[in-house]
Amino acid sequence: NEFDLIHLGHVYWCSGKIKDSIDCYSKALVSLNGNMDKFSDLFDEDKSYLMKHGIKALDLSLMKDNLMNNPK
Repeated sequence: NEFDLIHLGHVYWCSGKIKDSIDCYSKALVSLNGNMDKFSDLFDEDKSYLMKHGIKALDLSLMKDNLMNNPK
């Protein structure tokens, strides 16, 4: 489901596998019928954990912008 895809995307991202993370996030967005607001809410719930594992706040914003502007 979309929650699992988002969390798997987080794992990939924190492991340096950015392309795999984008793929998971894109699949999650499709699972949410393209509802970027809902995706953003779910994604933001984990922001502190991502930052704790080295993801910068700017990169979090850029990832969401990328997904919004380049839907699969």
